Amino acid sequence: MSPDQPPAAARLSQALARCPLVAILRGVRPDEGASPAVLKAQRAVLPRAVPVLAVGGVDAGNLASWFAAGADGAGMASSLYQPAFTPAETGRRAAALVDAAAAARAG
Repeated sequence: MSPDQPPAAARLSQALARCPLVAILRGVRPDEGASPAVLKAQRAVLPRAVPVLAVGGVDAGNLASWFAAGADGAGMASSLYQPAFTPAETGRRAAALVDAAAAARAG
């Protein structure tokens, strides 16, 4: 792991151990137990100075829930691009993510 790549933290204890580094809480993978509700509970005890990114399972349909729960940002990969997607499909998905982020931040 390079110094400019923040470590992933799936558990609150891991995030606190890495303060003041960025805490990355995995997304909506039920087998890992992360969800917007979990993030909201963790945000209650994480120092506000620790930025948290939701990663894994984040898409235009649930991005607002992650922001409402306290995520400072999100990482999106498979919801944006997959090898089978055409350039037009990837562009449409990117536009939807930008629109969802703007709407979530606005309101």
